[in-house]
Amino acid sequence: MKHKLLNLYYFATDDLITHVAFVLYEHSGTEEEMCHFLLSKVGLDLSDANFGDIPQEIKDKENGVSLAKINAMMRTDNLTLIFSDVLAPYNLGDDCLHLITPIQNGKIMNQHRLDFEPLRQHHIDKFSGYEFSNHNDYLSKYYVGNTFDMAQLLKDDHFEPIHYLFNNKHYLSCIKLLFSFIDTIAWVDFGQHHNFTKWLNTYADLSSLEVTSDELWELRNSLIHMSNLDSQKVKQEKVRRISFAIHQRNSFKTTTIGDTTYFNLVDFLYIIEDAMKKWVDTYNQDQLKIITFVERYDRIVRNC
Repeated sequence: MKHKLLNLYYFATDDLITHVAFVLYEHSGTEEEMCHFLLSKVGLDLSDANFGDIPQEIKDKENGVSLAKINAMMRTDNLTLIFSDVLAPYNLGDDCLHLITPIQNGKIMNQHRLDFEPLRQHHIDKFSGYEFSNHNDYLSKYYVGNTFDMAQLLKDDHFEPIHYLFNNKHYLSCIKLLFSFIDTIAWVDFGQHHNFTKWLNTYADLSSLEVTSDELWELRNSLIHMSNLDSQKVKQEKVRRISFAIHQRNSFKTTTIGDTTYFNLVDFLYIIEDAMKKWVDTYNQDQLKIITFVERYDRIVRNC
């Protein structure tokens, strides 16, 4: 019985992937024999290839896809998405055996090939010429099969130390780390700096706290940089001076004493946890957003 096989290629100029190509075969044999057949054709069959463009919704550059995004697609086992437009007329199933080969600056990059598995840190180390006894790749733990437990990753990396500081009564350090966490996930979500208030306005319901995202941003600036409450806008009386108090959940109403308005840190923690769940849900509904998450989270400094 003959099976349909694909040799797939993507073409890069420096670090920009600009277009793709494929060659469709029909061949019989075991999976190993068919893989050897495809490998024997790599590069030699380019004259018979069908060329096409990368889907517009995947492009993160004007004329193509960045290498960083390609790596993220390899890490989430979604690299075939860049071929979806060019293969659409052929109605090939997801189980169609294929090999993917990059061609960079006209050179076939055939020396680093994965054996039908997602890209992980130990592959990167090996390709770079390094061998480490311990490979701490968060995807190995949190991305199993087609399921990505993003919520648990964020809890382990960020909320666990935030809770540790709170439970040990290091409240100032706790809120500083909480603000830093919002900075981090705002960058992961929007891909730009200074999106703290945008993330809060999009995902957090601050109405019960009776403070605004702009006020929290000024508190964040003054606490993280100076450990005081006097940001430039607060001193100029453009933004209300706020601080935090520690009370049981839903037991303290935001109160102004003198020139400072106090909110309950415990309530704020719960609000951010609820906002994080809402934010994570937007990724669970969108595979392309997960790819973007991995691309950006790969740049986050983590404990080894």
